[in-house]
Amino acid sequence: MPVVLAWIAVAVVCVVVELLTLDLIFIMLAGGAAGAAIAAGFGAELPIQILVAAVVSVIGLLALRPMALRHLHPPGPGTATNIDAMIGRMAVATSKITTERGLVRIGGEIWSARTTGTEIIPEGCAALIQAIDGVVLLVVGQPEAPAAPDQGS
Repeated sequence: MPVVLAWIAVAVVCVVVELLTLDLIFIMLAGGAAGAAIAAGFGAELPIQILVAAVVSVIGLLALRPMALRHLHPPGPGTATNIDAMIGRMAVATSKITTERGLVRIGGEIWSARTTGTEIIPEGCAALIQAIDGVVLLVVGQPEAPAAPDQGS
């Protein structure tokens, strides 16, 4: 019985480590330890218990983990969040924007900006956010686009 409890303790430790890492490796090892605990409960000798733990863990790592990862992280482009979600949005220049400095308003907030080329974007003009460099938005002027009033979105 103490061997069963030892395998259960190993499984619990693996589950706790999995909760901290979230990489689906230690949960597979916990499954192996649980399999070994079951084998120990049926009276299997220690070498058989270790073999069961190894086989169940390897099956989990090679078969179950890849399937679980495909469901958790489907392929394809992810949804842009935080500052990356600003790329492709329109902003309004609140000061002249040059290759060195400028300010834009987007979503009710003022951001530092600079142009990506040699152009100068006058105050009040629309600007398309093309990239982000640290906390500076890299923009290009959009003369054909009217500078819509900022709606906080």
